[in-house]
This record gives sequence, structure tokens and C-alpha cells, in this order.
Amino acid sequence: MATKYANQLKKDLQAMFPDLSDVDATALSWQGLGETQAWKDMVAKDALNGSTVTNDIVNINKKFKDATGTKGHRCP
Repeated sequence: MATKYANQLKKDLQAMFPDLSDVDATALSWQGLGETQAWKDMVAKDALNGSTVTNDIVNINKKFKDATGTKGHRCP
């Protein structure tokens, strides 16, 4: 369910923000889903194949939340 939700949210984000990259949209769509089984499965898959997908998602989301605004922009 979380994967389906994240994929739909990615599409919706890119519809609202056409310049948002696939990587950033994917990362933002997984924000808040870290306790789901789908996230835990991705972490386990990363560990098995040496991938950094989940770490990349976490790092991108930190940049969006960062007070310096390294990604995105602050609302007025």
C-alpha cells in the first residue's frame, strides 16, 4: 500500500511542480513512510545489493527540511 501511495504522490507532486525531478519527487513521496513495511523492505534490499536508495531518499528529504533551504523554497 505504501509503495502505491508513494508512486501516486510522486505523480501528483510533479503535476503540481513540473520542474521537480524524478529523484526529488520520489524522495518527497516517501517522507513519513519510514515506519511502513515497504520502507523496511527497501532498506533490506539496499543492504543486500549495496545500494544507497534509502540513504539518498533520507538525505534529499533533509535538504528540503534544512533551514538553509538547500532544496525547495520556504513558504512566505
